[in-house]
Amino acid sequence: MGLASVVLHDLPPRPEEERTLVGHLLHVWVDPAHRRLGIGRALTTACLAAGPELGVRAFSLHATEDGRPLYEQLGFEPVPTWMERPGPPPQGR
Repeated sequence: MGLASVVLHDLPPRPEEERTLVGHLLHVWVDPAHRRLGIGRALTTACLAAGPELGVRAFSLHATEDGRPLYEQLGFEPVPTWMERPGPPPQGR
């Protein structure tokens, strides 16, 4: 019916924060026939709930327009400092 993944990245500690793990929430997906039933919320909440035990200092994700309201309700906020650079196109194309 659905799935969610978390990738943990180990980063250097900050002066104000000794925890070094950051979780990146990926592939939160619910089968279209089962959407709007709370499955996405339950999956995301379960991932976030593991954070304290694992020592995660923050979670991040890329939100679709459909998912954005849920993530905002769960405490995620837009971060305007994020930047991305696409890689070169595959060779031979």
